[in-house]
Amino acid sequence: MSRQVVACYQAQYSQLAVTTVLGSHPAQVTRLTNWLDGQGAQADYQLLSLVDEDSFPQIEPHFKTAGPAAEVQFSQRAFADPTALVKALAATAPRIMVDRVSQRFR
Repeated sequence: MSRQVVACYQAQYSQLAVTTVLGSHPAQVTRLTNWLDGQGAQADYQLLSLVDEDSFPQIEPHFKTAGPAAEVQFSQRAFADPTALVKALAATAPRIMVDRVSQRFR
């Protein structure tokens, strides 16, 4: 089993962008936890997964907002082809992350 946890705390007017890439594993759990504790805190989570017929990813987003205008955006996309995943990642992620992911999925 593969496990990944991303836990965050945000104060007022803070901004956070998280991009997570999951490989193809038979059993995997990804838990995303964030407490946006204050006015204007904003978070953007992007989850990209490489999946096949033997993959059973379990995604557990837990977001708590406190304060006016605190908000979370969460998106997830699944790919059967590693090249398509890397292309999608290249549109938004820093170059060093794209390089590491492309080396991993060759």
